[in-house]
Amino acid sequence: MTAQVPDVLVYRGKKLTLCDAILHPYLCRLRKSRRPEFVAASTACWRGYIATWEIRDGMIHLVDLDGSLQTPDGVIQATIETALPWVKGSLPATWFSGWIRCPEGRLLQYVHAGYASQYERDRSFYFNKGTLIGEYLTLNPPEPINYRIFPDGTRTCISDLGPLHYELEDPLAGEDVSNAHLVWGRPPEGDEAPDYLLGGYTTL
Repeated sequence: MTAQVPDVLVYRGKKLTLCDAILHPYLCRLRKSRRPEFVAASTACWRGYIATWEIRDGMIHLVDLDGSLQTPDGVIQATIETALPWVKGSLPATWFSGWIRCPEGRLLQYVHAGYASQYERDRSFYFNKGTLIGEYLTLNPPEPINYRIFPDGTRTCISDLGPLHYELEDPLAGEDVSNAHLVWGRPPEGDEAPDYLLGGYTTL
């Protein structure tokens, strides 16, 4: 399958790329008569839409849709209003429990399938019925470096993202994670430099 265009996640005023189709389970639960019929504009977006999500007040919400929608009168612009007319304003994702992944930084390895391409960093969020439980940051090359991000923005280096992780010595102690090339040995170059900077996100 062709690499897919990601959704968008707005978090603390920053736009992240969201590499999970978390709207799909909600759509599958709808009765066929209410289920919107999205039209794929290209092989890079088989789902036929790009959803914009926002984490606010500790909950993830669907706040916008952009795509194409098949109706009896033809193909129209897909929005929340046209695709999900019963939703007023935004839709809290109370059906969703699990992880979402938001890659950051430079592309390290392109994979022509789904969301499998590898980037320098992965910001991961864990939810229970739409409620944000935890935020994590993984520095990928050459070996993953994982952090637990605390509500005050501080971090602790951990062994993995599972519940049984243990603390490790931070190889970037005292450094911003955008300086990870101090560990990897791959400093940003030329046009890569602006996209290399981290936005400085913290957790709820």
